[in-house]
Amino acid sequence: MSVIKEAGPSSPTGYTEADVLGALIALRDLGRIGRSRLSRILGIGEGSLRGLLKNLEKARIIERSRSGVSLVKWVARELSSMHIAEFAPASSVIPWERVVLVQLCNVKPRLDYKGVIEVRDNTLRWGSLGCIIATIEHGRLKITGLENYGLVREIESELQNYITDCDGVLGVIGCDKRALRWALIYGFLEGVCWFI
Repeated sequence: MSVIKEAGPSSPTGYTEADVLGALIALRDLGRIGRSRLSRILGIGEGSLRGLLKNLEKARIIERSRSGVSLVKWVARELSSMHIAEFAPASSVIPWERVVLVQLCNVKPRLDYKGVIEVRDNTLRWGSLGCIIATIEHGRLKITGLENYGLVREIESELQNYITDCDGVLGVIGCDKRALRWALIYGFLEGVCWFI
């Protein structure tokens, strides 16, 4: 989060902190990448992307070369604990047509009920359709405030192909527009970071 804040816009620009997060994840997943391709992935103009990359370079988060832009090693390491998946649920258990799943691995799951509500509120502020916050402890899914064991197992079954096998905090976020994806992920992380 501190990296995202540091590289975020200092004045009104054509990009947001969510775009910074999107750029970091794209660079983590794709390695060295050209500016025009990154612009298409994020859905922002090349002028806005130039400003974003300038701030990332100034903060020593990226390296530039003729062949494109890449993350410095320590940032790539930090981002390796974050798992993101997008999928269309196969059943009505998760009530959204498209879902973005964000998992922070190896993060001590300490979210209490109040914390979960705050994280949900923060994510919803970014325009998501809804959000399930869960933790994974010793391979078991725990959804704070949901006592229905059968429903938890159904949700776990729905997610099993998307969850990384490690403990951590999980956000399952309903999403209807691709352009909102980074903002929703950012909203979830911003909320969770208050509790870790």
